[in-house]
Amino acid sequence: MRKARILNVMLGRGRGGLEQMYIHYAEAAMRAGYESYALHDEKFAYESFSKKIFQTTLRQYSQFDLMAATRLGRVIARISPHLIVSHGNRALRLVSLANIFCKKNHITVLHNYRIKNFSHLHGVIALTEDLKNLAIQKKFPESKIALLPNFLLAPQDVGTKEQKSTLVFGFMGRHVPAKGIDILIEAVKKLAETRADFLVIIAGSGPECAQHTQRVESARLQKHIQFTGWVDDKKSFLHGLDALIVPSRLEPFGLVYLEAWQHGLPVLATPNQGARAIVRHGVNGLVAHDMSAQALAALMFQILHDRGTLAALRRGAAESYHAYAWPGCAQNFKATLEKFMASAE
Repeated sequence: MRKARILNVMLGRGRGGLEQMYIHYAEAAMRAGYESYALHDEKFAYESFSKKIFQTTLRQYSQFDLMAATRLGRVIARISPHLIVSHGNRALRLVSLANIFCKKNHITVLHNYRIKNFSHLHGVIALTEDLKNLAIQKKFPESKIALLPNFLLAPQDVGTKEQKSTLVFGFMGRHVPAKGIDILIEAVKKLAETRADFLVIIAGSGPECAQHTQRVESARLQKHIQFTGWVDDKKSFLHGLDALIVPSRLEPFGLVYLEAWQHGLPVLATPNQGARAIVRHGVNGLVAHDMSAQALAALMFQILHDRGTLAALRRGAAESYHAYAWPGCAQNFKATLEKFMASAE
């Protein structure tokens, strides 16, 4: 009997959490015993696909590119998948257009709050209860919504942490307003006034890089803040930290939380949606009581002056990883896909 075919589609060109989860979905489908197909933009930069995943690319210029939708329709007809899983608005839109004639079972993953059109979908995967409620508010049937949090496929790599006088905090993400790097810089400014010994390493790139660098230089915070640019070797970067800071204004789930816990790092976060959903305050991280720089600085101050709390949070972070790691999440993943394939029969 031939295996069921799963086609994952993602048409962004970035290197963020959505793009990483697209790769994870394609890999997980293969591990779950399906024929796994992955379709992405021809300029997509990632190269970390398993050789057992069938890859194909699509030239496209926007979610309204009718020629691309036509080409996509031909690909879908050739593969004839039992289930199409789209990631992001552009993939959702173009698959929906192509699928008018293909009539294949199409679901999308709610990676964020920006999904605009739920029509023509056979199902929705929500990462959190909050995202599930969003779909319900948009009149999508609750019976066609599955809750499936983000997950990681790599094994845990806690390593050993050396005791050092200078604690190192880290940030990973794009330099855009939603990520709250300006909040982090202001928090460091307040913490520096206490003459504490610490360092914050900011990894990532984006349109606000120059603005953030200028802000640090103007405040004379170079002793406490370093910029590394984009980090390809996340393992080495995370191994050099004592805690990860997530100061986001908007964070639907935050794959970065799981990556921190994978390496035994507690998370210090603003009360964004992802933090409220998965971070357990005082167990695997600390969540500020509001979005202010003062509140974030207070969390950093607590870690700096209570190494016992830091050690306990490290243990909790390492333990929390298992709830989001393969193969522990394999059964839920496969059951979710089977549910949507069965609904089409």
